[in-house]
Amino acid sequence: GQTLDDAAGEAIDKGARLLGLPFPGGPHLERLARDGDPAAFGFPIAKKVGGLDFSFAGLKTALLYKVRDLGEAEAQRRRADLAASYQHAIVEALALRCERGLQPGTTPWRSAVASPRTARCASASRSWARSCMCRRASCAPTTPR
Repeated sequence: GQTLDDAAGEAIDKGARLLGLPFPGGPHLERLARDGDPAAFGFPIAKKVGGLDFSFAGLKTALLYKVRDLGEAEAQRRRADLAASYQHAIVEALALRCERGLQPGTTPWRSAVASPRTARCASASRSWARSCMCRRASCAPTTPR
């Protein structure tokens, strides 16, 4: 699969900038997200983008609108939740493509994950697909745990 717009790292940098974090955004977003709730906001993961391709344009726009709709004071107060939810959506989008790539009849793909620590695959229900998301790991078929 390939990106239809920005790569995951670019989406992370742009989201971090929207939250007032410095460049490069990955480490700063990660630190802020540790104190937040990844389920606080339901950001899109572009499920309708077919195959193994991915897109983060809708996600970045959703964050922009959420920050705007919350207002400056509330967005500042909920910044950790925004960061955690945004980061979670990026990981979920990549994990979904990884899971699709591991389905029978597909050719497994390899992709380095640029960030964050949480790309270690949070959900137990699909942890076998998310195991390919670990830091410095590459997507490749693995035995389900």
